[in-house]
Amino acid sequence: MAVPAIKLNLVPEPSLWRERHQVLGWAALALGALVFLGVAGYTAWSYHRASQAGRAAVYADTQTRLAADQERRLLGRLQQIDVDQELPRWRLAERVLSERAAPWSRLTAELEQCLVDGSRLKDIERTRSADQGLLLKVRAEARTHEAEAGLVDRLRQDPVFSQVILERESQQPGGGWEFDLSLPVVPLPPPFVAAGPDKGASVPPSARAAKAKKVAQPAPPAAQAAPARPEPVLKPTIPSAAGRGPLGLRPAPEGARAPRPVLRRPQPGGAR
Repeated sequence: MAVPAIKLNLVPEPSLWRERHQVLGWAALALGALVFLGVAGYTAWSYHRASQAGRAAVYADTQTRLAADQERRLLGRLQQIDVDQELPRWRLAERVLSERAAPWSRLTAELEQCLVDGSRLKDIERTRSADQGLLLKVRAEARTHEAEAGLVDRLRQDPVFSQVILERESQQPGGGWEFDLSLPVVPLPPPFVAAGPDKGASVPPSARAAKAKKVAQPAPPAAQAAPARPEPVLKPTIPSAAGRGPLGLRPAPEGARAPRPVLRRPQPGGAR
């Protein structure tokens, strides 16, 4: 009797690692290398940020110490300043700044726009007052008292001058009025607004803004009416020669009758 054969397989079954161990090994190695590079990069970036923060802290500390030293030096210099000795220089600087804010050209332009008919300026002097600042002293004259009042009223309405002080007023022997004015100038004058070329100085300063903001409205349509016929006008023809009388007429010679003026009636066609 034959002995049956027993089949034995002692080799284990193939697994994924046994079949793909080379590929899986290289993949694990590459993944480990990537993780290592990421951790190394993050560590380097963190170290760089920390180094920058440390340098900024050192720089801020240095600047703080320098600012403290400079403040101590400034306080020491301020304690050494003699106010009585430096006050004239400060006043001179303030005067220069105020004169630059209101130059001669601006003041003369404002005075020119405030002039009215029958008035003129004789003398202008610019001084400085301790309580009022820049002061303008003006000597003017006017033909009538109404012209003087109109000039003073326009100066009061001018935005450059804070007030108008009438210091002296006298009537001249030949007629007219002479007066002195003190005009304190505001610290910050508004922008200059020139009067129109048609009006000139006759436009009051208070009406400049209203005139600039005024919107032109359309004129109403003219009424469609027949033109009225002009009435005839009688014009005497007076000879134009020398030797006329007080009324503009030539005196008649002695013994002759004075000619009567010829009266011409204009024609209806329009030609006269």
